[in-house]
Amino acid sequence: MIVAAGFLQLRQKPDNSFEPNGTAAGAASQIAFAQTAKVLNDQELDLRNMHLAGTSPVDSSFQQNLQQVDEFIADCERHLKAQPQDELAREYLSNAYQQKAELLSAMMDREGSLH
Repeated sequence: MIVAAGFLQLRQKPDNSFEPNGTAAGAASQIAFAQTAKVLNDQELDLRNMHLAGTSPVDSSFQQNLQQVDEFIADCERHLKAQPQDELAREYLSNAYQQKAELLSAMMDREGSLH
């Protein structure tokens, strides 16, 4: 639900009344996002390599939610490439990475409790 609301917000026309002074903050956050993306993607790969994705409805739900978050992250990144000054999109991207981290953590915790 949150992802869908964020997605719709990104699709709206940006408010051009706010223009940041420079792109240094945007470039710095792009580097931070790239590092975060690498860590989370590595964790996701580790989960998949360890075959932690079960066939239960809960595991399927985790996988579906992870896919939706990944798609939302990709949409935010595409939007930010086109409009790097969009601070709202940057905030959505940050929140999406946080959601992904929490989801991956829950998936790992669930697997640990099953064994």
